[in-house]
Amino acid sequence: MGIYKGRDFAFYISPKTGGTTIRSWIVYSQTETLEIQTLDKNEYSVQNGIGQQLITNMGYYYKGFKEVNSPIKVCVKRDPVSRFLSCYTDKILREKCANLSIDDILDDPNCLKQGRLDGINPGYYMENHFLPQSHYLGNDKSYYDIVFDTSEVSTSIRAFLSEKLGCELPNLHTRKQKKKPDLTQDQVSKIKDLYATDYENGWF
Repeated sequence: MGIYKGRDFAFYISPKTGGTTIRSWIVYSQTETLEIQTLDKNEYSVQNGIGQQLITNMGYYYKGFKEVNSPIKVCVKRDPVSRFLSCYTDKILREKCANLSIDDILDDPNCLKQGRLDGINPGYYMENHFLPQSHYLGNDKSYYDIVFDTSEVSTSIRAFLSEKLGCELPNLHTRKQKKKPDLTQDQVSKIKDLYATDYENGWF
């Protein structure tokens, strides 16, 4: 989650909108290596420490929305319900960062501040992943020259970055999720309330 500003474009990413794949492509454009590691047999891949440092050195900011001076500003949006479910599956069920049910989070989002179970990361690690996209993309959709959807990561986004980074980027899909929990209508309604600002700002 953050902002990559380099060459003639700035790319805004919020959690669970294809960020690991996008960051890995940016690293690949400079190193011709993907700098990722596979964590399980389901091809669940993440950037390793080398990749994280490279992209930071290349101008990637880990922070919320901030206006930048760039001729082309780009972001990726995702349906808030799908994004919430992806985040829950990734952080709670797969990484086991906390022992929380979906209802625990929807009834009291502050429970995310308790941090990870392993004690390595403070509460903001969990809390920031579930924050509305508006926290990272801002409130004004017209600020961006191009707004991609997460469904376009392997197509339009890959083509855009290949052109801007000056290289043919490999097919890549990190953090694959083959099975997600089912949601009740009541849970869907609460998720939409939780991310009301995202709907108001057009991030869906």
